[in-house]
Amino acid sequence: MSSPVRTCVGCRRQGAKTDLVRLVWREGGVRPDLGQVRPGRGAYLHSGAGCLELALKRRALGRALRVTAVEPDQLRGAWTAAGAEPRLVGGAGADTVFVTAAPPVLT
Repeated sequence: MSSPVRTCVGCRRQGAKTDLVRLVWREGGVRPDLGQVRPGRGAYLHSGAGCLELALKRRALGRALRVTAVEPDQLRGAWTAAGAEPRLVGGAGADTVFVTAAPPVLT
């Protein structure tokens, strides 16, 4: 049985749901949902920093989540606070990837 497929709102490429990071709108802004269990409308991104920046530049997160404004600095802060940190994975020419040791509890 194959896993569900979702589209990254940054690069618009499709990928397995388990390979993407889910973002949800919560009081106070957009938050990463690393466990993919929060209620509400979600948008998916590849974990590479490029997809996050592209989604912010294109204003794709607001459209996908059906909200009027997404604060880029607030989202970057929430991403970092959730335990995701950018680091190079895979050697020369690899993308920067947000990696977490374990899904944190977001309140």
